[in-house]
Amino acid sequence: MHRSGTTLVAETLSALGIFMGNDLEKNHESKSFLALNDFILKTAHAYWDQPLPINNLYSDEISVEVLRKYMDEQVNRKTHFAKFLGSKNIIQRKNNLMWGWKDPRNTLTWPIWKMIFPDAKIIYVYRNGIDVANSLYQRENEVRGGINLPHYSCRCLDINRAFSLWEEYNHIFINKKNEINKSDLFEIKYEDLLINPETELKRLIEFISLDVKEKKIANLIKNINGDRAFSFLKSEDLKNLYAQKKNSQTMINLNYNNIIE
Repeated sequence: MHRSGTTLVAETLSALGIFMGNDLEKNHESKSFLALNDFILKTAHAYWDQPLPINNLYSDEISVEVLRKYMDEQVNRKTHFAKFLGSKNIIQRKNNLMWGWKDPRNTLTWPIWKMIFPDAKIIYVYRNGIDVANSLYQRENEVRGGINLPHYSCRCLDINRAFSLWEEYNHIFINKKNEINKSDLFEIKYEDLLINPETELKRLIEFISLDVKEKKIANLIKNINGDRAFSFLKSEDLKNLYAQKKNSQTMINLNYNNIIE
């Protein structure tokens, strides 16, 4: 889900030597893969903040296969990997590189990508719904009122609707994740990474089968700010919102329902 700490994880992967794209925007997301993900969502008549129509796409096998073929063609165009890799030696770099990309839209589109890249490893990041909803709400209201704005999402102008968006993303993923081989899926909570960075980083490193020196891990830990875990606890208004939302099914499913007794 957006605002769940995926940028921190992506930056960590980059620091570990995973190539995450030459065409990165400010959130460490590849512009070329962003465009392809937006195309998939558009095909399903969905948008990043209106994800539910993606379920209609996956209910029709013919539509999925047509889209898979089209996306396979697009992703293997030399122009795509020229932008992503930033290299004239496209094929050589592609075949000898441990690479990946970060985009919260992958929560919705990963079934298409797993067909195209069957050996892909999937890293899924969870964060409690109150902090996610508040981050979306704050971001949207900071830019509210300009001539071309809201810039991100009218839905997230309301914190309750932002929370429901968090529910929808995680519900969609949880309902389909059993289709992923356990060896190909790594699930991590943002809060666990912040509070126990050494343990979680070593789990991540083991998952992607890297040989990383302890000094490198120590340097990565220095860039992790544990104070960001459960930020909503610093606000009485957000703690009150938590009291209203903590018994939602998604909060219970992810064990976020007992942060405050």
